[in-house]
Amino acid sequence: MRRTEAKAEKCIKSTLDMFTEALAKGQRVFLSGFGTLTPIPRSERTGRNPKTGEPCTISARTTVKFTAAKRLKDAQNH
Repeated sequence: MRRTEAKAEKCIKSTLDMFTEALAKGQRVFLSGFGTLTPIPRSERTGRNPKTGEPCTISARTTVKFTAAKRLKDAQNH
C-alpha cells in the first residue's frame, strides 16, 4: 500500500470512529452538503419469526437514521 493510501485509510477510519462515538452518545452528526445521521431509539416490540410465523420479542435498541441534504437530493434528481 502506498503512503497516500495509508494516510487516506487512517483519516477515514478516524472520521468513522468519531461518527460512531458521537452517535453512541446520542448526538447527531451533520455532514455539510451530504446529510445528517441521527440516532433513533426504538422500543421493545413483538415481531414474527419469518420461518415459523411464531411471535417473538425484538429487544429495544438504537438505530441510525440518515437524512440527505438538499444538495445531495438535487444531485440525485438530475
